[in-house]
Amino acid sequence: MPEGIVGATLVFAALCLAVALIFRRLNHPGERRREQHIRSDSTAIAKSVARARNKSFVAARKRARAIAAAPPPAADRAFDHRGDDAPPELSEGSKLEMLASSDPQSRGRAAFAITMQSCVGDDAEDDPGGALRLFLENEWSAIALEKREGLVKPLVTTLLEDESLLVIEIAAAALATQGEDGLTALLEYIDHPDFCVRSKVAIGTGLLDKAGRWAVPRLLRAATTERVPLVRGDLVRAINRIENADAPAS
Repeated sequence: MPEGIVGATLVFAALCLAVALIFRRLNHPGERRREQHIRSDSTAIAKSVARARNKSFVAARKRARAIAAAPPPAADRAFDHRGDDAPPELSEGSKLEMLASSDPQSRGRAAFAITMQSCVGDDAEDDPGGALRLFLENEWSAIALEKREGLVKPLVTTLLEDESLLVIEIAAAALATQGEDGLTALLEYIDHPDFCVRSKVAIGTGLLDKAGRWAVPRLLRAATTERVPLVRGDLVRAINRIENADAPAS
């Protein structure tokens, strides 16, 4: 049959090719030596890379030990995470003004300073959200009344335009603790198209105690329509925190 002939021909051709390759390999030992050299070179390269990595690890470990043994940095620079050009000290109220500035680096320094300085103490360990709220309320009290309202709009700009999630969250918290004007402006973005903004609005509002109860209906409406589980969870936690602000600790 033609199909049988074709199959036999293909098998015969494959056998001939295999025999030719074996014959060529036996008569050209140089190729085998070349393959051995390639394998040995590859092994040598792998070993040298491993030695280099080990040296880098040892050097990195020595640097880490040296840093750990060094004296702690000055307290007035402990908040700076962008370089050594931070101002020597940020006075009360100035952090919020920096947070509302148009300079991304200043906003980042301010957000980092607020985060680090608000988490000091036993109260911060037990209730970091409450500690942040008290810290920001103290910052707002250091700013003159006529200047507080003027910071609301720039803080909204920070909330919507900054690329750092930390800065966005601290800006939302600052708006929530500013007072009725700030919280009203913040809640306008509870339905923002960016779920990150919605999440930070919920987290910021959730810092409040009973003073923020008038915002609970707005949070409830947002929670019923929210499709992102993360944001829905932030909204539910904010509602529970505000409504249970006066409940005794269990």
